[in-house]
Amino acid sequence: ARTPDRVVEMPNGVDTEAFSPGPDAAGTRAALGIPEDAVVAAFVATLDRAHHFKRLDLAIEALARATDDRLHLVVAGGGELLEGYRSRAVAAGVGNRVHLIGSVPHSRLPDVLRAADLMLLTTEPPESFGIVLIEAMACGLPVVATEYPGVRAVVDPGANGALVPSGDVGAVAAALRSMVEIGDAGRRRLGESGRQTA
Repeated sequence: ARTPDRVVEMPNGVDTEAFSPGPDAAGTRAALGIPEDAVVAAFVATLDRAHHFKRLDLAIEALARATDDRLHLVVAGGGELLEGYRSRAVAAGVGNRVHLIGSVPHSRLPDVLRAADLMLLTTEPPESFGIVLIEAMACGLPVVATEYPGVRAVVDPGANGALVPSGDVGAVAAALRSMVEIGDAGRRRLGESGRQTA
């Protein structure tokens, strides 16, 4: 077998014109009844058994453990597990702060991301990379993401977001609290760096 002389790495691409920073022009937050002073984390995933590794259950538990009523979670995605997650959020005491909006066409995803203050990605292997991570960064959102090789390639802790160990609810809760504590200016700084990365 012939060995190639060079290896060319092609990074994941994203349309940085469609996915760009901007105001919540679609009025998503108001439509969901989210208070103006809330800090909104976006979560995007197919909510079916085949995508169990997206770990929305962990995201919901982390939101509850973060014990900050300003934190809200907007979940874009449909599937047969959606109502089960709604019940889980109620049982965790955060039913009024977890907004499951169902399946969203890809063309409307920038509107959902622009309604958020950060992106939360709690996925675990076998997923190698979540393209929505780059889409969120292109929209100027800081990210809280599970640490694994594909994510480490784009998330620089302290520069454009935070990395958390796989399956660690406490670490996710702490990272969410930190995103609230750094305020709008801190999140904007991280988001601008993420936009450059994207």
